[in-house]
Amino acid sequence: MSEGINSIQSDKNMSNVLTTESAQDKLEGNSKRKIADALLMESNKFSENSNKQAQKAQEYLQAADAMEKAANAVRARADQMRKGQIKEEEKTKKVVEVPGSGVQVPIPKDATPEMLEKMADSFEKKAKENRRMADDLLKESESSKRMANQLQEQVELISRKDTNVSDFQAKSMQAHNEGLNMVFKKLGVYKLDAEYKQQVAYSQQKEADKMQRGI
Repeated sequence: MSEGINSIQSDKNMSNVLTTESAQDKLEGNSKRKIADALLMESNKFSENSNKQAQKAQEYLQAADAMEKAANAVRARADQMRKGQIKEEEKTKKVVEVPGSGVQVPIPKDATPEMLEKMADSFEKKAKENRRMADDLLKESESSKRMANQLQEQVELISRKDTNVSDFQAKSMQAHNEGLNMVFKKLGVYKLDAEYKQQVAYSQQKEADKMQRGI
């Protein structure tokens, strides 16, 4: 009789253990999905920003090219004026043609070579500034791309079946990537990890209490 009671109690205990494991698996799955979804959304944002920054950089580079061509054309006009090589029909024109572009650069009436040289200097200065801004944007684009890829790697890691939330130590990224650590803080990944651990501990304690009471 005693053996039968012990067997029934053992079955109950086993059932409680399985129930606990099932609850933990559910908590685990929910937590992993929340983290993966948050990381994926942020990864997509960084990827989109990277594309926008790269596109804007190309616009600045194109503008720089156009200004450099304009500077060369205006400077060539100034040189022609000094050498007296301006054709009669060109002298009254208030524009300078930029070869191969179809662009016309307005110039002051009765412009002198010195005035044109100053215009050319201004164009070149602006072109240099545009190239500097393009370079900064390309660096930002590359940084955003790296961040998007790193977050995607984290998504793949946390989505693996053999990865537990408790093993997903995002803080380990801090040592070599403060930027990624900041993103994890922003997304509340650390909080989700802590909440999961608290839920598991609470679930385990409840089941331990039940087993002690023989429920």
